[in-house]
Amino acid sequence: MTTNTPSSISSLDTPALLVDIRKVERNATTMAQRCHQMGVSLRPHMKTHKTIEAAEIMTNGTKRHIVVSTLAEAEFYASHGFDDVLFAQPLTQEKVPRCAQIVAQLEEFHVMIDSTSGLDAISSRRVPGKQWSVFIKVDCGYGRAGVSHDSADGVQLVQYLVSTPGVKFAGLYAHCGDSYNADSPEEVKAIGHRTAQNILAFAAKLKKEGIECPTVSIGSTPTCSQPADTMAQLTEVHPGNYIFYGRTSTQETYNLEMGHAGSQGAFVQKTWRVNHRCQLPKICIHVEHLHFVIDHIFLNVFFF
Repeated sequence: MTTNTPSSISSLDTPALLVDIRKVERNATTMAQRCHQMGVSLRPHMKTHKTIEAAEIMTNGTKRHIVVSTLAEAEFYASHGFDDVLFAQPLTQEKVPRCAQIVAQLEEFHVMIDSTSGLDAISSRRVPGKQWSVFIKVDCGYGRAGVSHDSADGVQLVQYLVSTPGVKFAGLYAHCGDSYNADSPEEVKAIGHRTAQNILAFAAKLKKEGIECPTVSIGSTPTCSQPADTMAQLTEVHPGNYIFYGRTSTQETYNLEMGHAGSQGAFVQKTWRVNHRCQLPKICIHVEHLHFVIDHIFLNVFFF
């Protein structure tokens, strides 16, 4: 990200992404207030923007308690003073060495598993003076990843985890991705309720087995913008794209996300210059180290 803000849009180095910082700040404040009212902790997801500036706004300057989708993001935020970082993808063997370096670097770095192979991979890589902090990815009906919320395998995986040396159980994590296909605020709330109910039932099963669950977390921007009452029983939520409230897959989804008082879609505009015979590049959002990459062309980000 450039630190020299141009005097006008016409003088921008393109391609560039323009963001209305006032709306971003209002969106962040609204979500933080909602979580406070529900009595749950907010762990914001960084995957929408992948910038230091927005991350500081979303964490209210604490630079703690965030979620990332890639190890590149985890390493990037760790190198810029962020801590209490959750890498929210089920861990595989080849990522363990890089994760171990972040575990050693930070006060708190959490990984996620949904199988015994992931647990075996980290338990064989000890980090001196540290324990691996591990979340269990739970499928509460979305069907994309995780152990099923009502399966015996899930309980057995947690039992295996808590008996493994060098590892501590951090909690349960579920994504409400199906909320992006909802057709009404009522359906969004129904998905949030179902997801919360299922993961809370899983935590209750663990408690019957003598296992306390430190964190019970679900999230998506729609469900956290239209929260079901059941979600107040959680300990944490992890929405992300509320920072921009962008049009995700359909205009209807955008309207659902914006359907509560106080949210404002951030003005986000991409701009580039082309010769008249040039074909506009297909936009592929893949952000690393403060730059948006569009077909391998670096995209500067300006908050104004």
